[in-house]
Amino acid sequence: MLYGVEVPPVGGDTQFINMYAAYNGLSPALRSRIDGLAVVHKYDSSRKGTRIVTLTADEAERLPESPVH
Repeated sequence: MLYGVEVPPVGGDTQFINMYAAYNGLSPALRSRIDGLAVVHKYDSSRKGTRIVTLTADEAERLPESPVH
């Protein structure tokens, strides 16, 4: 549970999703198709907008990737 002590007047959305429920809601054919795939979470995102601090190229290169299996 998150409780915002200081929040911006707009934006600042925090989103949560139950990935187990999302996966279980897929058709068996799609689950079979994606089983075994992995993702890598990265700090930078094309959807981030401008609210997240922009890193220099050197800082971004030093960030570890977070693989999820």
